[in-house]
Amino acid sequence: MNPPILEVSRLRIDFSANQRPLSVIDDLDLTIREGELVGIVGESGSGKSITSLAVMGLVPSPPGKIESGEIRFKGEDLTKATPKRMRQLRGNEMSMIFQEPMTSLNPVFTIGDQIGESIRIHARVGKKEAKRLAVEALNRVGIPRAEEVIREYPHQLSGGMRQRVMIAIATVCNPSLLIADEPTTALDVTIQAQILDLLRSLNREAGTAIMLITHDLGVVAELCDKVIVMYAGQVVEEGDVRSILMHPKHPYTAALLESVPGRDADRERLISIPGSMPAPGTVTQGCRFASRCSYATGKCRERVPPLFEVGNDHVSRCWLNEAK
Repeated sequence: MNPPILEVSRLRIDFSANQRPLSVIDDLDLTIREGELVGIVGESGSGKSITSLAVMGLVPSPPGKIESGEIRFKGEDLTKATPKRMRQLRGNEMSMIFQEPMTSLNPVFTIGDQIGESIRIHARVGKKEAKRLAVEALNRVGIPRAEEVIREYPHQLSGGMRQRVMIAIATVCNPSLLIADEPTTALDVTIQAQILDLLRSLNREAGTAIMLITHDLGVVAELCDKVIVMYAGQVVEEGDVRSILMHPKHPYTAALLESVPGRDADRERLISIPGSMPAPGTVTQGCRFASRCSYATGKCRERVPPLFEVGNDHVSRCWLNEAK
């Protein structure tokens, strides 16, 4: 088993609202090992993206604040790192592919300038060498006519090409950890498959550890080694991809799988999870999924369940697993 590259322990992130703190991430633990491809899934608002921003040191402050816990990258606690140290790590040791490339790429700079900036900051090379490395990075992510593309602007490229450029920028310095936040959103299925193949090759050939944030369980099934299921700022289930998809132990995970279109060929109607995600700070006791769970009992509404071991490296935050 490879050593951990990222260890998040008892992380709590608060956001201020009307002068009172609201917890958006509460008691979060997760581990990603070297060369591992981990999927983080959950509905919108479950805390997936803010977790990734915390790892990158990009939680907007104010209103956000890491209230407690540790984020250890290669043993170094990033919650205590200076802004200068985080700038050294970002783009070099750890990188992030953001959800929407059109808002992440600068519209007034060429593609070559934007890739070259990352190279020159971390590699300390001249413009000529930066250009060569930029072309090499574009070729690596499968962009044709790379020599011409480096002179073009983001609006001149298609959505799939812009996403490839984002991956090229994120990986040009060969980071040990890559965070991909919904990297295939709004792309057609053909381009989506190409982007996923690209991430898989980066993981296998370069040994890059990848944290893949998604709501698409099909993507998780195809790509990931391990799955972390989040709900309302907490990890509710974690395990290897086969265990999670074939034998879910938390009602929320099971409900997510049931709601996937086409999973049951004989089913005529789509199944949805009743209710909606609770707003931060509204659940003060008990399981946060209790109001939407058909198995909830009085105990579920009164006491917060811990993470129970339900198998080999498989845990579930549900009182149903207490005696198992």
